[in-house]
Amino acid sequence: MAKWKELWPRLLASLALYLDDLLFASAGVCFTASAATAFGLSAALAVAGVCLLGYGVLVGRARNRR
Repeated sequence: MAKWKELWPRLLASLALYLDDLLFASAGVCFTASAATAFGLSAALAVAGVCLLGYGVLVGRARNRR
């Protein structure tokens, strides 16, 4: 039981990180879908590229803080 008490904070931190990543990915999908609906395929591809670039920068900055 003591092992779970030590492991539990790490599991919660990993779950929080996963949910943050899922939130960013779903936001990118929503922005891309709305750009496709409003302006067409080229705007959707541009928005998808910007979202991927922003996510890459975010992940890179997070790795440097560890």
